[in-house]
Amino acid sequence: GAGVGIGGLYASLWAATSLYHLVASAAAAPLAGLIAAIAVAAALRIRQEPLAVFGMSAAMLAPILVSKDVTTGGVLFGAVMLAAALPLFVRTGWRWLVASVWAIGFGETLALLALSADHIGFGGPVVAAAVMTALVVCLTFLLELLPRERTGLTALGSLTAASAFTMTLGAAALFGSSRELDGHSL
Repeated sequence: GAGVGIGGLYASLWAATSLYHLVASAAAAPLAGLIAAIAVAAALRIRQEPLAVFGMSAAMLAPILVSKDVTTGGVLFGAVMLAAALPLFVRTGWRWLVASVWAIGFGETLALLALSADHIGFGGPVVAAAVMTALVVCLTFLLELLPRERTGLTALGSLTAASAFTMTLGAAALFGSSRELDGHSL
């Protein structure tokens, strides 16, 4: 029942923003964040990780669905969702939650970097990639340092570490050689 209600809220937000233009695009992300908070609160109350996964994943995808594009603001909003998932993981241990927000954030960041390859100068895509990378590094440390018994790197920890390296390398390759900041090559 709660999942249907959360889905209805997201569908209503999308329709009000994209179809009927009743809600400004700038207001859509904070409203999606509010819906995600409601979903997570309900998930914590009834101890249902899938509801939290759905709520946060849908919130991360909302900016793409509203703007029909991957934007710097959308990736930064995804970073906020990933940041919110970190303390949730510490409290609940919900691995599917962090896996889903990591995968969406990683995909959005790579898409933003690819779509921004022809832009000139140091800008929002570099900042968004740096923020997302820093959060993924934090997630990797949480995944690997929280368990009391470890025999090696976990599969998810390996993936998050590799994705942080990939985002860093992608941003450096796309923006480092031909970009300038105050007349200096990045």
